[in-house]
Amino acid sequence: MLRRAFLTGLTLTAATAAHARSGGGGAKKSEDAEDKGKNGPWVDVAAVALPIVVNGALVNYVFVRLRVDLTEGSDFAVLKQKEPMLRDAIIRASYRTPFGKKDDVQEIDEARLKAAVKQAAVQVLGAKATGPVTIISQKPRRYLKAPSTKTAAAH
Repeated sequence: MLRRAFLTGLTLTAATAAHARSGGGGAKKSEDAEDKGKNGPWVDVAAVALPIVVNGALVNYVFVRLRVDLTEGSDFAVLKQKEPMLRDAIIRASYRTPFGKKDDVQEIDEARLKAAVKQAAVQVLGAKATGPVTIISQKPRRYLKAPSTKTAAAH
């Protein structure tokens, strides 16, 4: 009798686990709604801290989230796994030539950033798979005033 109760309990536990894996649970529906935006034909680049350099000195970082659209016919699953390599290429490019605006230490030059990300995406993902680049958001680490520039005529 005890053995039968134990086996019945195991069967119910296994059935419940199988039901949850098959999508029968209510929690699965809310997860699907959240993942719906993540499964499109693009690669979302996790937030990247890009340096803002003024007169050779690091003054701020801007955290940027990016999206690289993929062209039709690309293997989306394989290309999305290359996101860490793409993020690394973007960070390396930002330290070679910083993307900061000359007059604002809280924003990046979007045109230069998009061009550099496009170039990095072509190298990492391939030219045939890379589509347009979108800047989703940018947020500075610190909110600062623009640095004053010293001129010879100031005295």
